[in-house]
Amino acid sequence: MGSLPKSERMGNGVVTFLDVLGWKGIYDRQQDAIQNLTTLINGVTKQANTKRGRLERDAQIKSISDTIAIFALCNESEISTAIEIHGELCQWLIPASIESEIPMCGATAFAEFMIQENIFVGKAIDEAASWHEQSDWIGVHLTPSAEYVSNPKGLSSVWQPYSPPNKIRHNWKPHCVN
Repeated sequence: MGSLPKSERMGNGVVTFLDVLGWKGIYDRQQDAIQNLTTLINGVTKQANTKRGRLERDAQIKSISDTIAIFALCNESEISTAIEIHGELCQWLIPASIESEIPMCGATAFAEFMIQENIFVGKAIDEAASWHEQSDWIGVHLTPSAEYVSNPKGLSSVWQPYSPPNKIRHNWKPHCVN
C-alpha cells in the first residue's frame, strides 16, 4: 500500500469537542432545538471566521447531532495561538448555548488527527471525546495533552485554573474557559 495523499495524512493540532447537556428527549422540552443548535453552529462558525489569519490554516467547525467539534491544525509555533482561539470560540459559545437553553460541556486536546468531511480520527479526537464525556458541568477544560503543550504563563485570561465537576474524581486542576 502506498503513502496517503498529503490531504489524508495525520497532522498535529487542537481539537475541542462540545456536547449539548440533556439532548436526549429534547424534543419533549424544546420545539426549536434543532434550529437553536443550528444557530449556535452558524454563530461559532462566524466567530471562527473573525479569527482568520492568526494561524497558517483556519479553524474548522463540524457538527454531528448534538456535538460541535472545533479543529485547528497547527505547527509547533502556533500551538498557544490555536489553544487561545479555541478558548475564545468557547467563551462565545458557552453563554450563547445557555441563552438558547441548550447548555454545552466540552474538552480541548492537542495531538495528531485527520478530518475527511465529517469523519474524524486520531489521538486528539479520542482524548477530546473521552474527556468531554467525563465532564459534569457547563464549560470547557483543557485535557492533559493540551495542558502539557500549553505554557500556563502564556495563556491569557481566557483560560483559568479550575477544578470542574467530573463524573470521575480527578486530582488535578486543568485550565478552563473563563
